[in-house]
Amino acid sequence: MRKKIILASIVFISLFITGNVKADSIKYKSHVQSYGWQDYVSDGEISGTVGKSKRLESFIIDKSELNIEGDILYRSYVEGLGWQDYVTTSNISGTVGQSKKIEMISIKLTEDLSNDYDIYYRVHVQKLGWLDWTKNDEVTGSYGYNYQIEAIEIKLVSKTDEPPSPSTNIYKEKPLEISYKSHVQSYGWQDYVSDGKTSGTIGKSKRLESFIIDKSETSLEGDILYRSYIEGIGWQDYVSSTNISGTVGQSKKIEMISIK
Repeated sequence: MRKKIILASIVFISLFITGNVKADSIKYKSHVQSYGWQDYVSDGEISGTVGKSKRLESFIIDKSELNIEGDILYRSYVEGLGWQDYVTTSNISGTVGQSKKIEMISIKLTEDLSNDYDIYYRVHVQKLGWLDWTKNDEVTGSYGYNYQIEAIEIKLVSKTDEPPSPSTNIYKEKPLEISYKSHVQSYGWQDYVSDGKTSGTIGKSKRLESFIIDKSETSLEGDILYRSYIEGIGWQDYVSSTNISGTVGQSKKIEMISIK
């Protein structure tokens, strides 16, 4: 009889403990500039900092309390490195000890997890504040501004539960921009201009002798190639961005150009 009472008590304690563990709980923590690793938080709580201008350098998601098949995959777009590969739960996404900021992230689910749940997340971005909630591998953050993510919130939401409000403010991309400058008869090199502004002169009868295109403000793969047809020389070879096309100090005019 005593054994039965003890066993019943153990069963009761086990059920009581199990009943107090949130079935769809995930944990996550961030490595923050100057502070290092923070403690784990869960269920949509803030990880990182707000109002302290500290970059989020890496983060970890933990699903060890979830008893369901599948995993959480996540990746980071890191300053100077671009998109990293997806990592699985309990692994680091981002960098540690390199003083590099995360600019964008995406998170997704696999197997039964993806059938039963959606993964929602949002980020706090330098100068932009909190972006809206997004889900299931959509990219959030910013591109082209050189802004750092400073905090994240993540939550796992059952497909039978009410999700966060629909939103569109999840990603900001700076329009691509190139700059260019010209070497002009009598004046020499002018300053760089961009976005369709005039480089050279109009109404002054001054020849354009060479020019440079600079794509350093873009981080996309690829280059801009350009060439000039020069008085007495003909077509020059294509050059890549930040190089001179044309001539300097030879008093020769450019008659045609092509850019690709």
